[in-house]
Amino acid sequence: MSRLSEHDRDQRDLRILELLDEGLTQAAAADATGVTRGLVAKLVSHIREDIAAQPYPERERAQ
Repeated sequence: MSRLSEHDRDQRDLRILELLDEGLTQAAAADATGVTRGLVAKLVSHIREDIAAQPYPERERAQ
């Protein structure tokens, strides 16, 4: 099993996100890109964690 370069992995992840944005399910995006649904779910989970960690400007102004 060969490992993807960081660039190739980023390109794959970007393609997965594009497919999800187009309305594909995680399973369909996984099939379209040749990865497991688990990998797509993990990618989505990491993105949600990153978004949740971002400060909200409204919260900063309220303090």
